[in-house]
Amino acid sequence: MTADQLMDTREIELYAKALAPVLHQHILRMIAPLEQRIRDLEQAAAKNKPLKHCGPWKAGTQYTEGCTVDHLGKRWIARAFNSNQRPDKAPGLWDKTGGAQ
Repeated sequence: MTADQLMDTREIELYAKALAPVLHQHILRMIAPLEQRIRDLEQAAAKNKPLKHCGPWKAGTQYTEGCTVDHLGKRWIARAFNSNQRPDKAPGLWDKTGGAQ
């Protein structure tokens, strides 16, 4: 290995050490909402509330926690009471479960 190559290796190691904490914090921020969603879903499952299919989503309809609706080709579960909150526009109130059935 030449002196130039050794210097490049040292520089790479320094950059990696400097970037690691920044990347770590960024990843933690990105996964925090996913971890919360998992906790919420686990809590809902622990309550053992049955799901009720309410058909296609309609504006003006009141939905309670556990209602499922079909919207834009997907099935959604209401996380909490809501009305006039489109599932694709209100991620805090709805969870996407997959294809409509």
